[in-house]
Amino acid sequence: LLNEMYKELERWKKLCSIFGGNDAQGSQMRKIAQCFILSKLLDAANYHLRRMSDRYRLLMIDGTLDMKLEDKHQYYATRSVHSISGGESFMVSLSLALALADFGQGMGVETLFIDEGFGTLSGEPLQNAINLLQSLHTKTHRQVGIISHREEIREHIPVQICVDMPSRSSASRITV
Repeated sequence: LLNEMYKELERWKKLCSIFGGNDAQGSQMRKIAQCFILSKLLDAANYHLRRMSDRYRLLMIDGTLDMKLEDKHQYYATRSVHSISGGESFMVSLSLALALADFGQGMGVETLFIDEGFGTLSGEPLQNAINLLQSLHTKTHRQVGIISHREEIREHIPVQICVDMPSRSSASRITV
């Protein structure tokens, strides 16, 4: 009977070391869960990233909650997301935002606002980002609000709320 109780105690100790019984314990399980969620988030982000450019892919650094960017045009070299250019940063941020919106879809998130960032894109990457946002609205029926001053963006947005501040005036003028 004592041996059985000792075996049971050892099982509970092992579970406690994994799940934790206080703040100092359980970090292993938290990290496993967070890595799993980040992995799923990056899968969703890569889906959106591929729609803008087949050049890049987000990867998780094994055993961590850090990310790196793989670049197909650089022989699949990887680099830290902290060292990417403005345009790359915008595409990565947009793809992560869309992935988070995908995660929130079951929670009733129906509107997504994108605040600028388009200033770092031009040419094909800009057009791909616009197409992605338009298809997001068409396919998922979500409202997509884009805050931008770029004329190239305005040309593609059918419904606009424009805020102008006439010179020598402290009041703004809003047109729809």
